Amino acid sequence: MTGLDVPVAGPLARLGTVSRMARLPVSLQWPAVVLITALVELGAGFLGLWWVTVLAGVLLGASTLRHRILALLAATAIAWIAGILLESGSLTFQIGGVVSAEVFNARALGWMIVVLAAGYALLLALAGAWIGGAARRLASWGKRGGQPASAMAGMPTAAQDAGVPRQASAQAKEQEEAENV
Repeated sequence: MTGLDVPVAGPLARLGTVSRMARLPVSLQWPAVVLITALVELGAGFLGLWWVTVLAGVLLGASTLRHRILALLAATAIAWIAGILLESGSLTFQIGGVVSAEVFNARALGWMIVVLAAGYALLLALAGAWIGGAARRLASWGKRGGQPASAMAGMPTAAQDAGVPRQASAQAKEQEEAENV
């Protein structure tokens, strides 16, 4: 028994180890991810850190959560629209009207400014998710020893794109291996 052991049984039986946390039920994982991501993006938005939306997209895009893109889009829309409404209060569309008067030369298009801001946020999040998904795919590709993923198995190779039949490229590879031995 070490000095960090506690005689109480349970998840904190040993203080020197990481406590084991119970996993969330599958039915609560998606809402929890949406809520946490929305709160992080909202807090970052209040601090002026708009690029956290991209980082959230990268993290969720690289995750293995089911429906991760929908969770990201929901969280981003909630966070950015809530941020716009909380920052401007009841004057949201009036402030948008001033901006639209400058941009579109029409004061009645304040709602369009809010929609454009939310659309911009969703595009940021999707760009991040694309980067995260590509990184996850690249990491899994490296774990398989450079073998193409199952979705890419039917894709034509560079030799086929050049018009070389598959057997000819396989024969050339065998000849090259024989010459290297």
